[in-house]
Amino acid sequence: MDTYPYNPPICFVKPTSAMMIKTSNHTDPNDKIYLPYLHEWKHKYKYTDLVVQDILGVISQYKDLKYAMNSYVFNDGSTRELMSLSGSIPVDYRGNVYNIPMCLWLMDTYPTTPPSAL
Repeated sequence: MDTYPYNPPICFVKPTSAMMIKTSNHTDPNDKIYLPYLHEWKHKYKYTDLVVQDILGVISQYKDLKYAMNSYVFNDGSTRELMSLSGSIPVDYRGNVYNIPMCLWLMDTYPTTPPSAL
C-alpha cells in the first residue's frame, strides 16, 4: 500500500484449490483478513520515514538492539506509546569490550526532540 506506514497494510488470503476460507470475524467473503492490531493502527510520528530510516541504521550497526512500540511513562505519571530500541551495545574500555544495557526512546516529536536514553 502506498500510504504505509501512515495506514495499516491490507492483508488478503489466496487459498489453493484444496483450501476453503470460512467467513468469520477475522475474514470476509472477499478473503480480506481482519486482525485486531491492524485495526488499532495509529500513526504517531510526523516524520515516520525518518524514524524508520534511523532505526534501520542503528539496528544494522548494533545487532543486539531490538525495536518495539512500548508504553513510556513520563515524570508526571502520564503514558504514551512510543518507539523504543533496547538491548546492549559494546563499549571498549581500556582494551576490554563491555556490553552495556540500554534503552532509547524516540519521542513522537523526533527528530525535533532527541531520543531519551535509559
